[in-house]
Amino acid sequence: MRSIRPLFVFLILFGVAIRIGAQEEEDPTVDLRFLFLDEKLGEGYSVEVNDDFQKVGSYPYAISSPVSVPPRARLNVYKDLSRPEEAPPPARGEEPDSHRVKIATVTAPENTEAVLVVLRPSPGSQLYQMAYYNSDPRAFPEGTVRVINLGREPIGVALGGEVKRFAPGDSGVLRPKPDHKHRVITKVMVQNGNGWKNLYDSLIVMESDDRVTGIVLYSPGGMRHTLTALEIAEFGEPEPRHAWRMYKD
Repeated sequence: MRSIRPLFVFLILFGVAIRIGAQEEEDPTVDLRFLFLDEKLGEGYSVEVNDDFQKVGSYPYAISSPVSVPPRARLNVYKDLSRPEEAPPPARGEEPDSHRVKIATVTAPENTEAVLVVLRPSPGSQLYQMAYYNSDPRAFPEGTVRVINLGREPIGVALGGEVKRFAPGDSGVLRPKPDHKHRVITKVMVQNGNGWKNLYDSLIVMESDDRVTGIVLYSPGGMRHTLTALEIAEFGEPEPRHAWRMYKD
């Protein structure tokens, strides 16, 4: 009888562990990344998660780290602005040196593990326009590069071979063939009135399970935030241009 009791207790604990594991599997999450197409940044951007504010952007065209939430969760997105000296004291949970303006409400989609949310200012409105790019492995598998053209001109992308063209607003998934050191010769070009202009010509390193997203965007300010005051003084104000940004999932 004594030998049966420990076995009975073990079986009960094992059953509880199985139920807990099943509950954890039944609670999926969605990873949201944010990209803000706005050069008038203020103090950055934040999202409200579980009554707390999480920073998702501190400089123009930054791609945020993932924010994990349940499917169908609704997140308020805020632009953080410098607080005027005459402003009232900050509300509870608000940072003392800034105040927040709500610019969007994002709903986490269902039936996906990850998504990129691109937000840009709406002319004549405080609210931002939103676009969702599905990052689920079923649509964007391992060992591929997803290209998104958020620019104003057609682009060409070559991943160690043939050039693939993307019109403004287009996106697609390409499967490169890395060399024995997992390197891919990557060339990105933008088409303008004078032909094709190089945006990126270098190597990217891709392991077999990597998923790389490359984005072409247009900067009216010529990516001014990437230059030092000395560079601007020496070369003058930058001209509007396209730029290439990448991240790995």
